[in-house]
Amino acid sequence: MNSVFVALVVSFLTCCLTIFVFQRFAEQLGLVDHPRGRKQHKHSTAVVGGLGIVAGLLGIYLTLPELFMTHWVVFASVVVLMIVGIIDDLSHIHSAVRMLIQIGVGCAIHFQGKLPFLSVGDIWFIGDLGLGPYSLTFTCIAVVGGVNAINMMDGLDGLCGLMVASALIWLSIMAYVAGHSDVFMISTTLLACIVAFLLFNYRFPWNERARVFLGDSGAYVLGFMIAALFLMASQGVYKGEIQVLTPVTALWLLFIPLIDIAGVIWRRSRSSRWPVDDDREHLHYMLVDRGYSTEQVVNALFLLSFVLGGLGVGLFYAGVSESWSYVAFMTCCVVYFLITNRMSRVDG
Repeated sequence: MNSVFVALVVSFLTCCLTIFVFQRFAEQLGLVDHPRGRKQHKHSTAVVGGLGIVAGLLGIYLTLPELFMTHWVVFASVVVLMIVGIIDDLSHIHSAVRMLIQIGVGCAIHFQGKLPFLSVGDIWFIGDLGLGPYSLTFTCIAVVGGVNAINMMDGLDGLCGLMVASALIWLSIMAYVAGHSDVFMISTTLLACIVAFLLFNYRFPWNERARVFLGDSGAYVLGFMIAALFLMASQGVYKGEIQVLTPVTALWLLFIPLIDIAGVIWRRSRSSRWPVDDDREHLHYMLVDRGYSTEQVVNALFLLSFVLGGLGVGLFYAGVSESWSYVAFMTCCVVYFLITNRMSRVDG
């Protein structure tokens, strides 16, 4: 337990120190986000939150070197995505190039990282649905989907960090109960880094506005880490290892980011627009445009995400089948689509 505490403290402090230092040099480095387009913040803000989170996460090497070396492919992928994100923050990278890199990372953790997506579980009342030859495809889909779902949530002060924190809280609890030390340590360490980042990004009484933004470097890393952790936590049982949660439980933990990206892509496609176009049809933007404050929207969505995650976890521990859990999940999705599509039509 002492080693766990030391690891969390080191990662937390490393993240804080990195953000504090790079915030002072952000202008010289060009890592500043200026208000424009759909970005309606009033002040230019340093986008160095991702650098702090990555530095804190890599701090595992100092405190838990064996864990770091066991999952070195995951941490190497974090560095790659951070670099891609920094380049994207400095000068926009074409979406096709970004996706190819994300697919490459998916291939890396599938083959070298030994984190293949082997099964979606029993979600259709017909038994376990193994992915067989489609395992690589679904591994890449999980990585690309995770990265972009989290990236699209990075629109309001504190929102993205809290969405990921909500999922990590439940994941770390379940990993502790299941006795999966690797998932527990990585998820709690990442959670400590996010808490450190939120000290600069969330609107606390001492923060009238975010002092730093996550940046693409941070959003890409958080999205990838969530995907990697969920693969680590849900697919072990198919390799004779510990299962922390089922694939459908993972969906519950990321309900809002996943359903938001699905809804946005659906509405853009119906309007004959490119799925990765920028607009304000995300749930958080639609709520802000209706007059709710940033704090109200962020806090409400965090609470909703935490409750929905808790519902999924509760169904898991109550012994409810994966199929019925999936039915409940899809029912919530339908309700979400009905509400947001109506909001979108009103705005139009």
